[in-house]
Amino acid sequence: MRRALLFPLLGLACLLGGQKVGVIIKTVGDVQVIPANQSTAIVARPGTALEDQDLIKTGENGFATAVYLDDRSQVKIAPNSELNFGGNRTSRGINKKVSVSYGTLRATVSKQHGKEFLIATPTSVASVKGTDFIVVADPDSGDSFVILEGIVEVTNNVTGISQTVTENQTANSTPDGSVDVTTTNEEDIPETDVTGEQGETPESNEREIRIEMTNPDGTIKELIIRFHL
Repeated sequence: MRRALLFPLLGLACLLGGQKVGVIIKTVGDVQVIPANQSTAIVARPGTALEDQDLIKTGENGFATAVYLDDRSQVKIAPNSELNFGGNRTSRGINKKVSVSYGTLRATVSKQHGKEFLIATPTSVASVKGTDFIVVADPDSGDSFVILEGIVEVTNNVTGISQTVTENQTANSTPDGSVDVTTTNEEDIPETDVTGEQGETPESNEREIRIEMTNPDGTIKELIIRFHL
């Protein structure tokens, strides 16, 4: 038996079982998800649920937006990027860790209220409480953290050097262990927004995604999520 349920995005964490910590709400082009502890990729679409440590990979023309279920913290993933979408449930919500192998992302992070939000790369770790910033990660040359709003603490994995980076500043963390902070040049801010995402209509910013849920008794429910961006 199939039943349809309608819920806002906020509060989904208590409705989705297992280790589901997020959901993809936008895609364009080549976007794949490799579920944690598996090797087979699936095509990512709006409504694809994400569990702890699922790998998201975008191709040359790929773009995706994923959100955490507890507070709508959002990660936009640019083309030619790869990351693990991590989350650990606690009584306060989800402690979040996005591990970027390479590529570009933009994180818009809600106030965490005692939770963690970390961005980790092969070179650096960024600790976030609530902000809007862009990360460009390259295992060979290092990382750039462009802070659009709020405060981020960037720590280099090699030396342990940390720098606090604020709005309109960029931190460059390199494999040799340095962390340099400079004023952001607007012309150098990477593009992280695209048009033509699946599920988008020009008339409205309302989105709808659907997720199937199976109860222990075998009842299948279709969760319909409507939200505005």
